[in-house]
Amino acid sequence: MLLVLACLPSLAAADQLADLAYSEQAGPDQTLDVYRPDTPGMHPMVVYVPGQDWQQINKRHIGNRALTLTSAGHLVVALNYRAQPQADWREQTADLAMALTFVRARAEIWGGDPNQILLLADGSGAHLVGSLLAKPAEFALESADLNAIRGLMLSEPQGMNQEPTVWQPGSNVPAAMRDAATWQQRSPVQQLASHDWPVLLSYPATDAPANRDLASRLQNLGMAVTEVQAETEAALADREREWMAAWLKALPIGRVQRFETMNLGTVLESGRQTPTFEGWQADGVGALFADRGMLYAGLDGAVSSRGPSRILVLRGSSQSWQEAFRFPDSVRNVQWIGRVTLASQSVLAAMVGSDADGSMLWVQQADRNWVSVPLPWDLAQSRVHSVLPLQQDTLLMADGRSGGIWRIEGDRLGTIKVVAQAEVNFNGRGAGLASLNGQVYAAWRYASVGSRVYVRQVSDGAVSWRYVGDTDTEVGSEAAAMAAITDDAGGGSLLIAHTVTGRITRVRPGSGERPVLEFELEAAMRRQFNDQGQPLTFMNTGVQTALHPETNERLTIIGFRRPVIAGNAADPTLYSHVLIRQSGGSYSLRSLAPDTGAAWQRGAIAAMAPSPFVEDQGRRWFFAGAGATESGNQAWLDQGALQQAQVKRGPWWNRAQSGHGFDIQKIGNQWAVLFYSFASDGQPQWWSALGSITNGQFVNNQNGLMFTEQVLRDGNLVSSINTERTGQLQIRFGLGAGDAACADGVNRADALALAEAEITMPGQATRRWCIEPMQIRGAGNGAVDNNGIWTAGLLDSGWGVSLFAQGLGAETTQGAIVYYFDGAGQPRWALGSGVQADGRATLSMLNVLNGCPTCASVQPQYRAIGQMDLQSSGACGEVSLRTSMDLRYPGLEGSLFVRNNLSLQRLSDAACY
Repeated sequence: MLLVLACLPSLAAADQLADLAYSEQAGPDQTLDVYRPDTPGMHPMVVYVPGQDWQQINKRHIGNRALTLTSAGHLVVALNYRAQPQADWREQTADLAMALTFVRARAEIWGGDPNQILLLADGSGAHLVGSLLAKPAEFALESADLNAIRGLMLSEPQGMNQEPTVWQPGSNVPAAMRDAATWQQRSPVQQLASHDWPVLLSYPATDAPANRDLASRLQNLGMAVTEVQAETEAALADREREWMAAWLKALPIGRVQRFETMNLGTVLESGRQTPTFEGWQADGVGALFADRGMLYAGLDGAVSSRGPSRILVLRGSSQSWQEAFRFPDSVRNVQWIGRVTLASQSVLAAMVGSDADGSMLWVQQADRNWVSVPLPWDLAQSRVHSVLPLQQDTLLMADGRSGGIWRIEGDRLGTIKVVAQAEVNFNGRGAGLASLNGQVYAAWRYASVGSRVYVRQVSDGAVSWRYVGDTDTEVGSEAAAMAAITDDAGGGSLLIAHTVTGRITRVRPGSGERPVLEFELEAAMRRQFNDQGQPLTFMNTGVQTALHPETNERLTIIGFRRPVIAGNAADPTLYSHVLIRQSGGSYSLRSLAPDTGAAWQRGAIAAMAPSPFVEDQGRRWFFAGAGATESGNQAWLDQGALQQAQVKRGPWWNRAQSGHGFDIQKIGNQWAVLFYSFASDGQPQWWSALGSITNGQFVNNQNGLMFTEQVLRDGNLVSSINTERTGQLQIRFGLGAGDAACADGVNRADALALAEAEITMPGQATRRWCIEPMQIRGAGNGAVDNNGIWTAGLLDSGWGVSLFAQGLGAETTQGAIVYYFDGAGQPRWALGSGVQADGRATLSMLNVLNGCPTCASVQPQYRAIGQMDLQSSGACGEVSLRTSMDLRYPGLEGSLFVRNNLSLQRLSDAACY
């Protein structure tokens, strides 16, 4: 298997190409600059068209925007063209058309995508862009070039509407462009046809009337326009890059290949009986909680039928929902389910709302009965929406008559209580609580000021909350939900979603930096649904963090509600939506469309939870809330099933047989398994198998579980399969926690997935192991995702390296297993691990002695046999890798395996989505 060569494309990154002529007859003003990202790939392109009064043309006015754009993964091309009066506006527009044709022809050479072009235009450059798009044939712009344009960014545009009434004394329109008889021909807004380009329109307040008129005209043509206004031109220049970066992230939003490609199905709806749901009446599902292999759901009491509020529990993906507890009739809704931290234990708890619009705390006792805990009067009159367990106690945030933050304390269940005095009271709305870098933060809005972030401080037992900054730079922006995030570099931020505007900001407490606008959700939704905007609603509990089931990437999941006008419908339909943030800051969307007819309108997602059942391998998610029907509010709970999700790639192991393992990878349309284990004498050996996975089961092909040796033929060492030592391998994936294959007394409660490996060796009894993905670190695949099998190619064949990187930032661990042959031609392997920093890692490699697969379990012995250095760079799927290693197999003279600064290619498919 290791003889197969994978040729992965790679482009060398460069910073800038300057002053390239875009025509053979080009004059000194017909040149362009290229700014390239520092990562290889087919990057979307931004073509910059400068211009001021049609006379001042300078491509270097792109300034720091070039850095902003390349940092966002875009290749930037900045143009110069002839200025007036040497050329009139038609000749200037023709220059632009010629440059676009040239750019598309050279795009792939530079590392750009010729079919993904955004136009960024300043001032009079916007007029030329508009003129070109209005009459592409007149300026010889080919249809393929026109179709490659995917959006417009117009900064302080000039001349878009040249109606003679705007020609005032001192007008910046050149005299040659003031022919009253032909003004409509020169006005793009008079000539443009309908189109669905997204548009970012930025301008200072002094130019607001003209630009608002322009925005309205473009919207009437079907364009989704995002307007950003600053008080002054200086403020515009200061903040434009931030707006641009957020808008660009919103532009390509879509359903990415794995996590968001869900087959949605309804799990329960109020009053509808199914084989797994009794059909209880409920006004909503207010809470979900995945815990210890069970899923809890809080059903809100039904007002119309006077049905009680309940806690339901699901104990397996194929089980039925059962009633775990029925609240008294005074309880109207379930606001939160989770665990409350006490000094000596954690207990299952629920916050509920009463008939008096207040809150109540209920906890589960050891006998599984539930009891209520008295609350202070102020808290009882409020609505709890955010709960944060700490090491010794738990914090509650509530809105209402006396919004604030309270603390639950107690050293055991019998002493649990809520401290009577709130740690802080605020006359406003809270956005949430979050723990970040050892600190506790909260966000809330006072009635008279915008939303702010505060940090909790404890000194000599006294608690205070100190203001650390605003949640947004936009005046009056109201924070609705908050979560702590960790980026790829290991740094921490608060991610804050703002209602109505849909602005999502990132705040780094203690950095002194102002909030960064990371994503314009409303702009993305307008682009997605081609409408002119609808109000957005977030739920406080609608922000959670999770792991991607295949890539181990840390995700932030945001639930919200936004109306959508479908087709030719006159009125909008309420949809619930899920916004997924990848750890690198990119976003994607999944809409939960109503599937029960026009009368059933899903409200905002009130609760989300990943499946807690190990047999799902992270493939199922649950979303819940309330929906409006003609008969009143109704509970709904949907599940998203990832039918396309694949087996988790990388090393798997058996906790009961430490030292043995399976590296499972996808290579094209096949799956490969490297089985690293031991011979009867305890020496490390490896086998390999190719096969397919059908209906959740891997079966090797006709070659079996191959034992490969190196033998001497015609004076050359060649790899040869030893059929007498070749076995068979089957792996059954998707096992449940209670599957008989894993009933060996080993605790695997935290396993990411379970599978049964069936190994048959010649002359030996079949062995069946319960295996699971190996977890070295938490979320993340390292700063450089080099996971997979790597080889040196045909000129240095017969050996390979399995790499696995887990963690984020400084916490990234780089692991490696080298598969090679010793001096006697026997297949050996060595493993090592170390810290990965900026793609670099130095690993101390170990030889392992252990029992064979059918031998009695023994204590592994480890011996250092050398060192391996790795240098990897680039984005996932386009990673370049170099390695040096010096391995000396013990006990065999002359058994050296040395490679110096060797380039490797990834043999397996990269798990990038």
